[in-house]
Amino acid sequence: MPKGNYTTPEIFHDAPLETGEKFDFNFDDYAATIARLIASKKTKTPIALCVSGAWGSGKTTLLRRIKIMLDATPKLKSKKRKSEIEFLNTKENSAESFRQCRTVWFNAWKYSDEDELLVALIRRILQEMSQDSIVTKVFSKLLDPTYPRRDVVNTVLSWFKIKLPSVDVELNTGEPVPTQLSEKTAILDLFDDAFDRLSASWIHRRIDAKKINPNTGVLVVFIDDLDRCLPAKMVQVLEAVKLFLDKSGCVFVLGADTGIVQQAILKHYADAGVTGDSAKDYLDKIVQLRFELPPITESSMQDYLSREGAISTGWKDSWKSLVTGANVNPRSVKAFVNDINLQWSMLINLGQTDGVNRTDFNAWQLLMRTAPLNYVRHVRVRLSNSEQRYKYVLDSIKWAKGDNSLDDKFLDYQEDFRLRRVLQEINFGEDFTPLVLDAFLHLMAPPSPSVLRDKERFDARAATGERRLKVFLSHTSPDKPKVREIYQRLLKEKWIEPWLDEEKLLPGQDWDAEISNAVKNSDAVMVFMSKTSVSREGYLQKELKLALDYAEQLPEGDIFIIPVRLDDCEIPRRLTQWQWLDWREDARAYERLLASLKARAKSLELKLK
Repeated sequence: MPKGNYTTPEIFHDAPLETGEKFDFNFDDYAATIARLIASKKTKTPIALCVSGAWGSGKTTLLRRIKIMLDATPKLKSKKRKSEIEFLNTKENSAESFRQCRTVWFNAWKYSDEDELLVALIRRILQEMSQDSIVTKVFSKLLDPTYPRRDVVNTVLSWFKIKLPSVDVELNTGEPVPTQLSEKTAILDLFDDAFDRLSASWIHRRIDAKKINPNTGVLVVFIDDLDRCLPAKMVQVLEAVKLFLDKSGCVFVLGADTGIVQQAILKHYADAGVTGDSAKDYLDKIVQLRFELPPITESSMQDYLSREGAISTGWKDSWKSLVTGANVNPRSVKAFVNDINLQWSMLINLGQTDGVNRTDFNAWQLLMRTAPLNYVRHVRVRLSNSEQRYKYVLDSIKWAKGDNSLDDKFLDYQEDFRLRRVLQEINFGEDFTPLVLDAFLHLMAPPSPSVLRDKERFDARAATGERRLKVFLSHTSPDKPKVREIYQRLLKEKWIEPWLDEEKLLPGQDWDAEISNAVKNSDAVMVFMSKTSVSREGYLQKELKLALDYAEQLPEGDIFIIPVRLDDCEIPRRLTQWQWLDWREDARAYERLLASLKARAKSLELKLK
């Protein structure tokens, strides 16, 4: 395409939503419910709750929405500004029902490289507190009145040595500040007392506050991306939360897939004989309340795609298969749309969109992204030509939509319900042909109808198995008389299309390229061996290597390479895994050859004429 005519791909961003952005999928209602629960004076503390959901389901977005709502609670005391608190009902007596909340955000995965996540968690809480001048004043009063401000984080953390199971961790976060208190007071008691006073002063905005009064305020710690950590780190975070669960006024909100967390507990404590039930019990002792993000409905996802402009930019007729393929998961939907929009823009900028149906293109890309690896490899690699790929794809759609006669063919995918659902939603148009499918594979436009006619490749009969079995005859020149005789016999079989170089190659054609293409497009390769051929370097060895490379990609048991021994030569080691045909000594050699070729034709679902 000439410069100046390029298009720019349109993509979704995948970052969690921020303040002021539209929250979809009922997240505002979910957030308001949980925010009211946390801010309610009736909710006893300490408490830990978990927002659970699969990867990409929106846990981080929901946690941030809850945090935004709770961060507005200091306005409860202002009659003019309390309307800014989103979870309040109209005319609700907020002072009697709710308390103010101070929040801290801790991304567990971000700190997972640290030796002890308890230390990182405490540091993060102290860092948030230290932004408030009230806290620094309390800290100065605690230590030394002659210094108006202190390094709150480093000093408090220098007070204590944390002992965890089988690990002693001594923190050095900078220049530790020695104090008389650290020499005269029990370390953990000192930390507890200091932490209580600092957190109380921060929440209640009073320099003389000694402990959090949960009736008027709470500390809310959000722990996100817990399920992205390694098992040992997940357990460290949970143990850290346990240490805070005896402190009144503390609320922990975890964002994690509880199934993954339980697996991490199992793995971490495997030597201790922890079972599935034990892992669940362990988690239940820490997390008192869970909210499992419900599945997003297809209609909600359609509304979301419409609002974001995806449906009007190429997905109008494909949105349902898109949502199905992504398991109605917001992150997966965005990833699919972004990837396929990029591919489509590539086609546009290559000037290859002529004759391409966007809906068919979307459907094909979705299928290749949602299908299991074995299905994709079979379509892309194992099937040797476009007609076979086309028939296999259409048959898989028929099978998914209830054609029981194809059950044996797709037996490996009987339990793959995601694949079946996607195939059920796909409806390729009338323009979808074997050559269009081939073009999709190579990210190019299909040939024009005139080119297809000229090359005799656009033949609908091929898609229904009405073509001949392509058999390549690999041999050396000294064996040509015998091979030519076999070629003539095969040529008389109406269902076989044998390929012999002297018959198929035209003057001026590239020998290497044509033979390579012939081998790759064949359904079977007959390798003729003799004492002359096995000891001779040349095209036979190259052809054999091509055939062997392709044979490795075929399902086990498929007939592709047929070794044929013309004299009492030694079978090459590379061919010993296949049963050979002894043409000289076997009176039924030709009959047996036809039996093998018929078996190959049957596996390709070709109709024998």
